[in-house]
Amino acid sequence: MRSQSKNYLNGMKPLRTFAPILALALLAFGFAAYHLSTATVIARHAEPVLAPAFTLETVDGKKVSLSDFKGKGVIVNFWATWCPPCRKEIPDMIELQKAYAGKFTFIGIAVNDKPENVAAYVKEKGINYPVAMGNEKVVIDYGKFLEGGQLRGIPTSFVINPKGEIVTAFVGARDKRAFESVIQRIVQ
Repeated sequence: MRSQSKNYLNGMKPLRTFAPILALALLAFGFAAYHLSTATVIARHAEPVLAPAFTLETVDGKKVSLSDFKGKGVIVNFWATWCPPCRKEIPDMIELQKAYAGKFTFIGIAVNDKPENVAAYVKEKGINYPVAMGNEKVVIDYGKFLEGGQLRGIPTSFVINPKGEIVTAFVGARDKRAFESVIQRIVQ
């Protein structure tokens, strides 16, 4: 049980302490500060790259594998319950999951969080897509596709086309319009 709460992201423990301060700063500086902290698309490759395979345990005790969604578009979203920008994205992701069911799915991967907190949050918010607890391997495997070669912050989302290729990644929260734009491109 202890290994599940292990800090897999370098520097993420300070983020937990820093998150409330960041939230206040974003409120104080308004839209401009928020926009600057979240507007960057980090990973773009000239050629799409195959997304790393994974099988993880969901918070309801099932298994989820990327291969379960072969032939569908997927957004793998690294997040945590203690992260305000992560929580802000979730209602839009729930709505988009409903709208594009059968063609597309989100997969939430919780990092640096307690399984009981994640399970309670999933239930409270009615999250309608698979949510699993991350591990060191999946964090490293996906982080290598980002600038700097590692996952340094959350939320971070990887957009995967129906061929299983990462076509882009976002560091920072996105709104419904931004997610829907990439979903529409990958489900065509």
